[in-house]
Amino acid sequence: MNFKNSVVLDTSAILAYLFKERGMDVVEPYLTHSIINTVTATEITTKLIRHGMNDIHASDVLHSLPVQIKGYGLKVAEQA
Repeated sequence: MNFKNSVVLDTSAILAYLFKERGMDVVEPYLTHSIINTVTATEITTKLIRHGMNDIHASDVLHSLPVQIKGYGLKVAEQA
């Protein structure tokens, strides 16, 4: 994935999409060329579990997203 053509999404953007909340229509077109970091992935999984999903289902939902999950470090931050 070319980072220069990517969008970095935060937890609230992904959750709006998943829960069909206000703003999901803004997020959806960017999903296929977006990146989330591992911290965001952890936050999403935690929120899904707190909303009643078991850990396996939450993981499945996270992995079904058409986003790329990247470890977060200075190199990734500079490229993004």
